[in-house]
Amino acid sequence: MRWAPRRTSVTLPSRTSFYQASAMNLCGANAAWHTDTPQFGRCVERTLLLWAPCLVLWVSAPFYSLALMRRPYDPVPWSALAYTKVLVMAVVMAAAVTEGIWAVTGGYTTSITADFLAPLLLVATYALYLFLLVAERRRGRRSSGVLWIYWLVAVVAGALQFSTALNTIIHQEGQLPLILAVTIIVQYLGYVILFIASCVNDVPSRLQELTKTKNQNPEIDASFVNRLFFFYNLPLIWRGFLRPLVYDDLPEVLPRNSAEAVYRRWRNTLDRKEGRPWEEFMVVGKAATATAQNKTKVSLVWHVWRQNQSTILLLLILAICFENIVFLNPVLVGWLIEFMGDESEPTWHGYLYAVLLAAMCEMRSLMKNAYIKDILVITVRVRTALMAAVYNKAIYLSSASRRRFTVGEIVNLMAVDAQTIGDTFLELNNIVTNPLVILITTGFVWAELGPSALAGLAVMLMLIPLNSHILSHTKTLQTRAMKVTDSRVKVLSEIINGIKVLKLYAWEASFSEQVNGLRNEEVKLLKRLALYKSLHVFFFNTTPFLVTLATFTTYLFVSDENQLDAKKIFVCITLFDILRMPIIVLPEVISKCIHGAVSLRRMERYLNTDELDPLDVTSDPRQSSAVVVQGGCFSWEGDEEQDTWRLKDIELNVRPGQLVALVGTVGSGKSSILSALLGEMKKVAGNVVVNGSVAYVPQLPWLQNATLRDNITWGQAYDTVRYRQVVRACALQADLDVLPAGDLTEIGENGINMSGGQKQRISLARAVYSSANVFFLDDPLSAVDSHVGRHIFDHVLGPNGLLKDKTRVLVTHAVTFLPQVDEVVVVADGQVAERGTYTSLLTSEGSFAKFMLQHIKELDEEEADTEMEVLHDQLESVDSNMKLYRQLSNTRQSLKSSQSYQPSGTSSPHLNSSRLSMSSKTSGFEGKPHLQHQLSTDSSVSGFMHTKKNGSVLTLDSHAAKSLEAEGNDNDQKLIMDETSEIGNVSFRVYFIYMKAMGVLFTCASFITFVLSQVCFAWSRVWLADWSSEHSNVTDNTSASRNAFLLVYGLFAVAQSIFLFMGIVMMAHGTLKAANALHSGLLKSVLHLPMSFFDTNPSGRIMNRFSKEIDKVDKKLPIVVRSCQTTLIQVVTTLVVIIAATPVVAFMVVPIMIVYFAIQRVFVATSRQVMRLESVSKSPIYSHFSETVAGVSVIRAFKRQDEFFSQSLQKMEDSQKSIYANITANRWLAIHLETIGNLIIFASALFGVANRLTISPGAVGLTVSFALSITMLLNWLVRMVSDLEASIVSVEKIDEYMQLPQEAAWKVDQNTPPSAWPEQGCINFHNYETRYRPGLSLVLRNITCSISPAEKVGIVGRTGAGKSSLTLALFRIIEASGGGIDIDNITIGGIGLHDLRSQISIIPQDAVLFSGTLRMNLDPLNHHSDDELWRALELAHLSDYIRKQVLGLQHPVDQGGSNFSAGQKQLLCLARALLRRSKVLVLDEATAAVDLQTDDLIQATIRSQFVECTVITIAHRLNTIMDSDRVMVLQNGRIAEFDAPSVLLQKPNSIFYSMAKEAGIV
Repeated sequence: MRWAPRRTSVTLPSRTSFYQASAMNLCGANAAWHTDTPQFGRCVERTLLLWAPCLVLWVSAPFYSLALMRRPYDPVPWSALAYTKVLVMAVVMAAAVTEGIWAVTGGYTTSITADFLAPLLLVATYALYLFLLVAERRRGRRSSGVLWIYWLVAVVAGALQFSTALNTIIHQEGQLPLILAVTIIVQYLGYVILFIASCVNDVPSRLQELTKTKNQNPEIDASFVNRLFFFYNLPLIWRGFLRPLVYDDLPEVLPRNSAEAVYRRWRNTLDRKEGRPWEEFMVVGKAATATAQNKTKVSLVWHVWRQNQSTILLLLILAICFENIVFLNPVLVGWLIEFMGDESEPTWHGYLYAVLLAAMCEMRSLMKNAYIKDILVITVRVRTALMAAVYNKAIYLSSASRRRFTVGEIVNLMAVDAQTIGDTFLELNNIVTNPLVILITTGFVWAELGPSALAGLAVMLMLIPLNSHILSHTKTLQTRAMKVTDSRVKVLSEIINGIKVLKLYAWEASFSEQVNGLRNEEVKLLKRLALYKSLHVFFFNTTPFLVTLATFTTYLFVSDENQLDAKKIFVCITLFDILRMPIIVLPEVISKCIHGAVSLRRMERYLNTDELDPLDVTSDPRQSSAVVVQGGCFSWEGDEEQDTWRLKDIELNVRPGQLVALVGTVGSGKSSILSALLGEMKKVAGNVVVNGSVAYVPQLPWLQNATLRDNITWGQAYDTVRYRQVVRACALQADLDVLPAGDLTEIGENGINMSGGQKQRISLARAVYSSANVFFLDDPLSAVDSHVGRHIFDHVLGPNGLLKDKTRVLVTHAVTFLPQVDEVVVVADGQVAERGTYTSLLTSEGSFAKFMLQHIKELDEEEADTEMEVLHDQLESVDSNMKLYRQLSNTRQSLKSSQSYQPSGTSSPHLNSSRLSMSSKTSGFEGKPHLQHQLSTDSSVSGFMHTKKNGSVLTLDSHAAKSLEAEGNDNDQKLIMDETSEIGNVSFRVYFIYMKAMGVLFTCASFITFVLSQVCFAWSRVWLADWSSEHSNVTDNTSASRNAFLLVYGLFAVAQSIFLFMGIVMMAHGTLKAANALHSGLLKSVLHLPMSFFDTNPSGRIMNRFSKEIDKVDKKLPIVVRSCQTTLIQVVTTLVVIIAATPVVAFMVVPIMIVYFAIQRVFVATSRQVMRLESVSKSPIYSHFSETVAGVSVIRAFKRQDEFFSQSLQKMEDSQKSIYANITANRWLAIHLETIGNLIIFASALFGVANRLTISPGAVGLTVSFALSITMLLNWLVRMVSDLEASIVSVEKIDEYMQLPQEAAWKVDQNTPPSAWPEQGCINFHNYETRYRPGLSLVLRNITCSISPAEKVGIVGRTGAGKSSLTLALFRIIEASGGGIDIDNITIGGIGLHDLRSQISIIPQDAVLFSGTLRMNLDPLNHHSDDELWRALELAHLSDYIRKQVLGLQHPVDQGGSNFSAGQKQLLCLARALLRRSKVLVLDEATAAVDLQTDDLIQATIRSQFVECTVITIAHRLNTIMDSDRVMVLQNGRIAEFDAPSVLLQKPNSIFYSMAKEAGIV
């Protein structure tokens, strides 16, 4: 074999030149290198081999000492292990001292110079070891990596000297003096014992013992070697193999990685400039830092760097080390091939090369896995810190910022951007190491092939801009796709949250079309994205071929003297394999960093947005008043319309214990004043002081998904006496009596299973229970009728209520309570128009008098019926204001006149003319014995008063017993069940579903093309080995041979490329086809699910299927499926080639692979379940966040930000348990699989050396080069199999929803009603029965009745009687269990749901609007013209407001209709009903949560526009159904009474009579 002369000086070092140039030649070791046995002599053993471990310890000691000094003092008790270490070290040190004495006194004739130096160095090193041992014990260090490495090096380096000493004693060869041999043996045995001892962890310190928890992270008690090989994960992995893991099996997070610890470091870094430590932050709360944060912009890069800088720098050094170790592989491969071709070289050289090759690979594996574990931990830390920062910021966002960032966008920041920024840190070190690897690799290739190496490098460099271009387009498409995805998820979120409205209006198809339109746009982008990704993967896999072909072609054509032998070929192939990854990955790394930079900017923009100014509202102990506003001017920050409207010249002074009422027309600014007092509005001018703790009751109640009791106590200790007082005062006792679990009944998401009145009273009870000093009450009486309002006012708000000694600011429309307040503040057009006592304001005939006059004019018969006498008595005492008195007298007279001419069916001789008499000075049950019977509003209140009458103590005791019983049956009483995760293996059925969705063609064709591609790759390597072996002794490079070689190799390259690209493209299109099919099926299934499903599953869980799971199926699953296929094919091909080239390797490979499959089976079971648990654990984080944002004003008012933030941190930490368990489990897998791969490498080299006479160098090069790739392939295969099982779980979850029971068909072709149906509106019930879900008791029983066309029917009953159930049954939201319902002689159970629901109308209690335009909210199906819409708006009294908007019908509607008031939203629901003009109208407590003015408008429109319609009214205020033709009284799900109100009132024993009596109507 001859090389070109011009390149001799730059070839890779040969074995001889390496050792000649090494330090081993100093002691004549060069001659020993060529002996048949490795004998290096006493000089080498007493110098290099002895100094090496000492050098390791002395170099490490300063850094290790510095690290120990930074640890707190935490002494570890002296244990048997510690005494053993000291005792053995004493013996070892004695042996070293003996050596020194011998060298000085008696060993001159036989000793060498090294014998004098060695004892001194050893004694000093042993002393240093003892010092470090004591120091680490004082600092709580139980296991040391530095000392373990020292003893490992000492054992390895001393093995040769120990062998020589043994030979001296056993064979008496005289190589060493006897005493020296004995001391060496003693010391070496001590090394072994101390090395073993260093592998064991010492006992914990007292502090560590005290802080030990039940499920403590095993890494805390793991020794260094345990952590190095991740053995501490074995119990968890084995447990996961034996049985499916549950959440409690997961170990706790390490204290330094806990969410609180991570955020503490984040805050310390963030607040370092201000000098505020974390403790101060936790004590004073965020308010102390908010202003400073608004002024000081957050720089995420700086803060993340400061938080992790030391770890990142150490990991960078570690990355450089293990990336450079890989270059020893081609050197050792070259030496091994040279060894195989030189029969004169000693055999032990070959075994040494095999051992070194395996050892270097194992060392790299250990370093790489330690690096990956730590860098992933940093990633999780960064993500946790950012998620916590996003949550914390959301609690303090200003109104303008909340408008700028929607809930979906903020969730995206938590879920996506935080992950992206964290993942960027995985790539940071690659920016440094990848160029370094490229440079070093190029140098090695140049050493082998000279300038020809530049050809391969040129090809790679040409691929960089190509890959950059591909990645650039990929990024652009990803950005566009993400925007479309956000839009799709936003629409889906509104669909899920408003699903009841969609079903009632039969609008599912319209909104489904919106989603499908966005999905089609998304799929188009994903298809283009898949093409670019396919090109990227194609170039990644074909680069080695292209580079090898270009390099070898150039090398052979440059000079006829250039020869390619096995060494050059396989050394270069090994180098090209090393070079492939950084060349291809570098553009991707840069792209990811750019992508991370985009997320950084998005995150910084959010974290730097404006917060509420904590100084807008202050406390001032010097002020004697509880609430003071001086010269207040406030604005809602936002768009121009919102910014121009302001509160101006606000002056308030509320003394402690006062009750102040804010009154005014709708939109005058009453609620805004409360918002200003809470700091929710931006203070433009003035001064606001609120002294004392605050409780707030919003107009729209906010409840948590928790038990009813928890919603009332809300984090405070449960005080039975106080709790019962609050429950009684807030009229909640009757509700507790009928609820299945009493006050332990779980309240669903957004209070879905509570009525509007119940939600409002629970919200009020929460405030009352808080025992705050100042109460801000935003119209809490609007959702209850006047009688419940009277009870709440008397027992809670009024002069004799529970809050009589508290400061109360009450927004109200109930003017009858105003005589009892201390001060009335009239608000008009954002200003305080008037203030004073009730009497003084009436006397002044100012704004308040005008307000009262307007209120009297708007009184209809119902309001007059309940309030006229009260107002008359109040005004009669105010002689000065005769105008009001005359107006009221005229109204009374007209009312009496109209009543005298009413038909008997609409009035009653029993109507009590003596109405509720109120005095401004008296209230309460004691003074009004008849008042206790008037609390019938919210149907439950009458039940409450019944309880009161029969003894409240007994009822409360029975309620307590019910609660205790419920505590023992927790799962039975839960409404929202915990999300479950599948256990065990993923069913093959799930894989079949996915393959079926892909299509048989794409599934089979992609697999076949991948196989053909890998076969071409393997044959190309075999061709290289055969050709190099055949031409290894040929001195002339004939053009025919050279051209044949290049032609065949090129054909293999082209064939592999074609097959690979075909496979990638077909796989991409097939997986995308599957993703689209699954999304369509999921959407169709969810829209067809019955309403009971949405009642028992939180929206976040359902949305998880459409966001996270679909995203996995779109993006992650295709990559995993492709990687799993290709890796499996590569592993099989590699093993086949290794065994075919070196058949004897099979004897070692087969058992190794058995172990591999055992590890794979054990690991996959655990990994699959851990990833399932991780998936489940993320939903509570986002659900809690969404819940927090919805109630942020309440949370801020009660100053509970810290508690909610702590809850969020805890949920993040709960999620981290599975994340960290997954990280360490994967590292356990990686280190063990790479060890198996390294054993295969060792076996390939070992058996090649053992059969050097029968195996060619080319075959060994082929075997070892393939074996070097097996490590990564085996690891990657198990990872991909595990990821496939984890990712396919998304298909499993989607399929789970697709298999759920569906509601009835939307259309039934065989039974379609006429287009004009119903023409009359006649409704008949025939023995109708129904239940909410299978297994539950009947809620309606034997309902039989007939409702005539155009009849007006009111439905009343106590809580649980079945009123709402009857409405749901009419719309078939719940299906019949028996009997049926006919409308105009057509059985509704036999027709399609849309045919039914589209032909009847409803005005629901909860008005739901969807983001979009006003027109879309009124007519999403586009069935009506603009004129019809304007007519409906005019009748709904909204046309004037809408015409003022610039865009008219195209006026935008914010998410949830937040830019419309509650009254306006209800009026829009009325407009929807007016558009439909159906013959059947249902009012489901439609005016329960609106003010009286909106109620007046709705009732007036219904009376005028639905005269010819059948109207069914679920009564909220009993007086609203007194003019009905008939009243249906339900009791226990049955019709107890059904007749005209006048008839029922004539029967004193009737239920309706008792309810009317309780309401004060009779």
